[in-house]
Amino acid sequence: MPTQSPSVHSMEQPDDMKKYAPKENVKKMAGKKILWVEDDKFLGSIVQKRMSTYGGEMVLAVNGDDAFKYLEDHTPNAIVLDLVLPGMSGFDILKKVRDNDAFKKVPVLILSNLNQSSDIERAKILGAEKFLVKASVSLEEIMRQIQLLMK
Repeated sequence: MPTQSPSVHSMEQPDDMKKYAPKENVKKMAGKKILWVEDDKFLGSIVQKRMSTYGGEMVLAVNGDDAFKYLEDHTPNAIVLDLVLPGMSGFDILKKVRDNDAFKKVPVLILSNLNQSSDIERAKILGAEKFLVKASVSLEEIMRQIQLLMK
């Protein structure tokens, strides 16, 4: 089994945590793997915990290099991507993901505080399926949008 770099995190919660998510949501997310590229570890840990209540697994990469290290050995069911990251920008990561045949069909949701129409349009042109602004979206809406991406 490949090892994860120290800044790529995967968290699973005990089965009793699943009781906090509606049963239909647990079924939809069971066994799903989501790669989230986000440098805010606190926010990442909150969403990881929620994802685990839905029966899915979220792997957190804090930068583009860590994301591509994970992608060398894994194909997630979806990618959630911040745009403002240390090193490689989220736009650059998105372009590189879409240029790789192995990941062309993996849905990408942008979750960023950039909210200019030019940023949203650029993300869509590069191949993002959905764009959410962090400051104006709830945790439940993030989870709902991830579920919709994987239908």
